[in-house]
Amino acid sequence: MSAIGLATPNTPVEAPVTSQEALQATLTSQPDLSTKEGIIVYIKSKDWKGQEEHALAIAVCESNLSAKAFNGKGKDFSIGIYQINLHGNLALTRPSREWLENPRNNIDYAHGMFLKEGFKPWSCSKKI
Repeated sequence: MSAIGLATPNTPVEAPVTSQEALQATLTSQPDLSTKEGIIVYIKSKDWKGQEEHALAIAVCESNLSAKAFNGKGKDFSIGIYQINLHGNLALTRPSREWLENPRNNIDYAHGMFLKEGFKPWSCSKKI
């Protein structure tokens, strides 16, 4: 580089990263959560303390991996992949329905619940 910061003719210059290359890097690092395959990859990327397959089985049991899953029967008002319940007072301490309908948010919140309580909050855990 010259004193004013320009490359001299003998200095190799790296090619800039194209937007296609940047997009591909983003796509490979972030799974597509609009697909079941992407949801599976994201669930398995979390640290479930060696119980990743059990965590996945619960999500399948609860919602069949559907971010749009909803159960509004009785004392249930459960949203998304991990069927996070917002019935009654639970709605005061948990995120909104809209937030939980986002698959990444739902999985992240469920993972946080798991870290505090294990799989106890999910009735499907007893069935698996």
